[in-house]
Amino acid sequence: MRGHAFGFGASVPNYCEGSTLQCIVAVAFMAAPTMAFIDDFTAVETEASMGEAVPGPAGHRQYPGSAAAGLWAVADLLSSNLAYSKEDELSSVAAACGVETDLRNTHIDGAVSIQIKPSTRIKALAILRNARRQARLSATAKMSLRGKLGYVMILGKAGRAVLQPFADDTDGDLPPGLLASFGILESLMDPGGTLPPFTFYG
Repeated sequence: MRGHAFGFGASVPNYCEGSTLQCIVAVAFMAAPTMAFIDDFTAVETEASMGEAVPGPAGHRQYPGSAAAGLWAVADLLSSNLAYSKEDELSSVAAACGVETDLRNTHIDGAVSIQIKPSTRIKALAILRNARRQARLSATAKMSLRGKLGYVMILGKAGRAVLQPFADDTDGDLPPGLLASFGILESLMDPGGTLPPFTFYG
């Protein structure tokens, strides 16, 4: 048996062992700064460290000296099947796990800006609006909102407070106060709203 059935407590940790091993080898032996979330891999590096571009190929194959190329080399070494069809182009604005990370100003003022990915924002808004219409939020919807908002909201005290109503895994009606709070959150998250990106300074 190569893995566990979906839903087993050990399924995700066991599944992640291969991804974790790939990142450890890439970092330790190839000095390639990489990370993984389950089976999604990310490589981060400066433009200067990517090496010379090779005319013609796209993605990591265009920069054989890059961290991304190092990650693919490790995957080949460990017989891991990464999908070319899912490879994103190298970019200073990268999306992973529902989060958009913007490194365009990092070389100027050390700022790294992160915010909810536009498509993830739309999905979260749909759940919030449906919950407000029904004045009820299911356990599945709570879990989904935690996943879609958590990577950004958890970075500040106010954001962590916003996530509190989604902390338990029970179905339940929404009291008037929470409904009003959801309305404020909805207006902030709307594409025309005022929810700013979260910015780190290195």
